[in-house]
Amino acid sequence: MIIIYKLFLFSLFVYLHSSQNLPQERRADAPIDRASQIREMFCDPHDSRVLVNAHRGDWRHAPENSLRAIQNAIAMGADIVEVDIRKTSDGVLVLMHDATVDRTTNGKGEVSDLDYDDVRSLFLRNGAGIVTRHKVPTLKEALQLVKGQILIQPDYKCRDCLDDIAGMLKDTGTGNQAVFGTKKTIRETRAVFGDLMEEALLVPGITGQTDPEAVIEEFIPMDPKAYVFKFTNDKAGHLEYMARLKGHTRLWVQTIEPHRCGGRDDDLAVDDPNLAYGWLIDQGADIFLTDRPQLLLEYLRKRGLHD
Repeated sequence: MIIIYKLFLFSLFVYLHSSQNLPQERRADAPIDRASQIREMFCDPHDSRVLVNAHRGDWRHAPENSLRAIQNAIAMGADIVEVDIRKTSDGVLVLMHDATVDRTTNGKGEVSDLDYDDVRSLFLRNGAGIVTRHKVPTLKEALQLVKGQILIQPDYKCRDCLDDIAGMLKDTGTGNQAVFGTKKTIRETRAVFGDLMEEALLVPGITGQTDPEAVIEEFIPMDPKAYVFKFTNDKAGHLEYMARLKGHTRLWVQTIEPHRCGGRDDDLAVDDPNLAYGWLIDQGADIFLTDRPQLLLEYLRKRGLHD
């Protein structure tokens, strides 16, 4: 309980300090855009709304990591969209999960070996492998699309991408919409993310290979607004820490694969959402990375946990 008490005291200090330094227009309750509203909910562990993060966008109804997949996620009311970032041979950041374009486009080759014109000439495939009319978007195009609309989780797949991503977030004015996961120590996280930490939300991960108490203790000075929990079965000891942290921070789970969420994944939710989503919510989960954002949103709305 000592660690939870420390977390509570630090969170109280941050809240009191920040509330005294709010800009005048926020104290006057001026209108804010939807992305800012979502960020406020993300940062409020007492908010009852469960947040939905669309993995690679709405890829079941549009090619993954496409502008249409992102737009669909926005239109359905998702709160966050996760996208994958790689860099072309001439330094352009594009949305692409794999190291090659083979699976997701009608082309062949490593993204890092192709220049932007090569990549832009390709057409994306949908989830069934059928070539569509959609093109590979740049990160800049994606950020321009999400600006003011939704939070975005850039999952960068190239080691030398982060400085360029930071520059693009600054250029497009979307730094306060970005969410990054970190598996590193707090010292490494500060070294890697640098100035990004001033605006972006950083979310530490707690997995079966980490000591939950050690991770929580270490990151208290950073005041994380959420922790990602991964566990292989529903008897995992990590669930105890989710219960202890509830009300102090947001609790993020990933239902995209069964080994990440104790078998309570999206496919189980198709048959019985209560056994999957409902069970995880009962454990305290209030942010979901999902491959079925529409199904999850429908379930949450029926329970009064989403607008």
